[in-house]
Amino acid sequence: MIAAMCMLSLHTNATNVSGGIYTSTTWTLANSPYIVTANLVVFDNATLTIEPGVQVLADSNVLIEVKGKLRVNGAAGNEVVIKGNTSSNNTRFWQGITFKGTVPANDSEAIVAYCRFSNAETATSVTASALALFSNCTFTYNKIAGSQLNGLAWYNYCTFKHGATALVMPVKEVAYCVFDSNAIGVDGGNEIINSKFTNHSAYAIGKVGNIRNCEIKNNNIAIVAELYVATYGIVDNIITNNDTAVLINSCYGNQNKLNRNKICSNTRNVVLASSQNCELPDNCWCSTDSVVIRGKIYDGYNNISVGLVSYMPLDSTCVTTSVQGVIAANENGLRVYPNPNKGTFVIDVPANIQSGEAVVMNVSGQVVAKQPYKQGNALKFDLQNAASGVYVLKLVSPSATSQTMFVVQ
Repeated sequence: MIAAMCMLSLHTNATNVSGGIYTSTTWTLANSPYIVTANLVVFDNATLTIEPGVQVLADSNVLIEVKGKLRVNGAAGNEVVIKGNTSSNNTRFWQGITFKGTVPANDSEAIVAYCRFSNAETATSVTASALALFSNCTFTYNKIAGSQLNGLAWYNYCTFKHGATALVMPVKEVAYCVFDSNAIGVDGGNEIINSKFTNHSAYAIGKVGNIRNCEIKNNNIAIVAELYVATYGIVDNIITNNDTAVLINSCYGNQNKLNRNKICSNTRNVVLASSQNCELPDNCWCSTDSVVIRGKIYDGYNNISVGLVSYMPLDSTCVTTSVQGVIAANENGLRVYPNPNKGTFVIDVPANIQSGEAVVMNVSGQVVAKQPYKQGNALKFDLQNAASGVYVLKLVSPSATSQTMFVVQ
């Protein structure tokens, strides 16, 4: 009763919203919280902007659909909250937000910074040529935090906890993120870099083409791997203290796609579930004793219906690049301002990033500009005649690569 009275008091000045948003609209802190009482659609050519500190509370089974643009302008310490209108940790209370491109008209686009999502069936769904960039967001108690189907989604400096599946389908890129206590961390995608995965009851990562510089610890299965030509590589990761480190479902052509990893202190380091032989050279197993190494590999020596794993030569140095300080990156991360911009912007290079080369790429991975930068200095870019859209900025130094994203309007 006390909790209900508090909720009633909290929502006394609430703004109820539903239906269509046809022209550009701003949800302000002064009119917060916004209670979405029925399905809501942001139509083509309209932009919904949400100010820092705003609360958006979705009633049961509500869906928010974005056909135009969404700008969630949260700030560090003043996040936007988008959650179910409930005090429980229900993971399927409301449907979530769908970003739906309207080809051949304007595609939908989302730029979401410093936001907290909770209680959704699918918190963010990016479909049909839509584009979405999420940075410094937290996803908790959602059945699915994010899914991507024929759209493009990036997640930078985000945290995912207490979900059934954090990210599902071929997510474009995950960088500097933390995944903890989900059933599944990431199920399908192009690239995961510099991220941490812990305490997943099913598996941390499955069917991802490129996994680099990650820490994957204390999971049931760390990685479910498909090793074939299209797999870029599973390299420079620390994979320790899991029940199974790597479950290999296929290993076409002995592509040598898993190497330079530290794979130690797991109940099983490798489980081969394919009839093909598989070569895994140049990994560190924290031992040079072939009996010890072989004892933690399940393959044709244990089950004649599967192939054999070759693990020679060994990497006895156990040197991996490893994750480059995920939490520190969240606090002291690379900044581009203004963001969005018109093609002219400044890069604020943190003092902890060594001098190197700044590279700007479009969403297709094509380099559109590059120039050297100096540690701790600001750097100005002017992209001549840059097309509107999402761009990736990478700072490449001798010891590490840092990256962020920005939007040209």
